[in-house]
Amino acid sequence: MKLDKVHKKKLDMAINMAKSAFNLGNYPVGAVLTINNIMVGKGENKIKEKKSFLNHAEMRLISESPEKMFKAKSKDPSNKIRLYTTLEPCIQCLGASVTNQVDEIYFIVKDPNGGATGMRRKGLGLAYQNKWPKIFQIDYSEIPLKLMLKFFKNEIKKGNTKWPSKMLKLYESGNHRSKNP
Repeated sequence: MKLDKVHKKKLDMAINMAKSAFNLGNYPVGAVLTINNIMVGKGENKIKEKKSFLNHAEMRLISESPEKMFKAKSKDPSNKIRLYTTLEPCIQCLGASVTNQVDEIYFIVKDPNGGATGMRRKGLGLAYQNKWPKIFQIDYSEIPLKLMLKFFKNEIKKGNTKWPSKMLKLYESGNHRSKNP
């Protein structure tokens, strides 16, 4: 997929938010939410800081913007809601995107451990099948992957070895490269 300036700008913002998360000691994921190409929010992962698994970058954006999203879709169903994120959404973030009628999701790095964009929507209820977003894995920048690898290595140095070691192994083996949406 060829990216235009608008998409590149939003992905760059998401990358900057991932850097912010990394600098705060959080898993480096950043995201941007737009309605008709106008940014309504940007955010980073704050799981460690907030001590809650609900604080994924994407979840935070959606939970902070429900009125804007609802109003946009209620006013005109053709209004485009887009989510740009540095990491493939997990089932929680994908579910929030579907129920809040996100039209398109753009992500940079596939998540071989928790990514949910490859799930079969055919087994879901019709309401979810009909609201399923278009999903694009974008080969745009190596920065998000490099931040994640650095994060995992830092966590291992701190003695937190189980999850970071598993993730480091998955990414270093190239399992993040296959495109499944």
